[in-house]
Amino acid sequence: MRKNYKVRAGLLQLLSLLLLALIIAVSCFPFVLMFFGSFKEDYEIFTLSPKLLPQNGFSLAKYYQLFASWPFGRAMMNSIVVAVATTVGACFFCTLSGFTFAKYRFPGKNLLFVLVLATLMLPLETRLVPTYMLFRGIGGADKLWSLILPRLATAVGVFYLRQYILEVPDDILDAARIDGCRDFGLFWKIVCPVIKPALASWASLTLI
Repeated sequence: MRKNYKVRAGLLQLLSLLLLALIIAVSCFPFVLMFFGSFKEDYEIFTLSPKLLPQNGFSLAKYYQLFASWPFGRAMMNSIVVAVATTVGACFFCTLSGFTFAKYRFPGKNLLFVLVLATLMLPLETRLVPTYMLFRGIGGADKLWSLILPRLATAVGVFYLRQYILEVPDDILDAARIDGCRDFGLFWKIVCPVIKPALASWASLTLI
């Protein structure tokens, strides 16, 4: 019986992996098609029977045109700077806020947390104009940091990481306090290593 169970479990796992590989292949195929299409001539892309690989060799004409006609390099660098800075900052500040709400007691904590969550009910469209006017007033118009600052701490991130930090045993933090660890040390040396899976998930969501 045990041998049959192992065989079934192995087959089920194999089928799951094959299904996952199929889903990944189907999901990635448009990107592969787009990549090879960038090396084709226009008539090869818009033909009724397109081929995966270029029929007349790989051409870099579209890439030359891209960098010659538009400041693509600068735009890409701006995107990388904003994405990386936002991801790192959001992970740090959301985790720090979640740690404070999860493991500390202070007057008005519950009310403040409810107010943070209440911002989820405000659609993005209602905040676009006030946010623009605010950053324009402080000289942030057409600056990269005006794109980074509003995303450094979001209600979703604070709530998500707080729920994860609540599962960290208080005994571990108390033991660290007895050994002389200060508040930021508890956050940086104890909590952050424990919640690495949650940080990885939130970093992925923020980067995307």
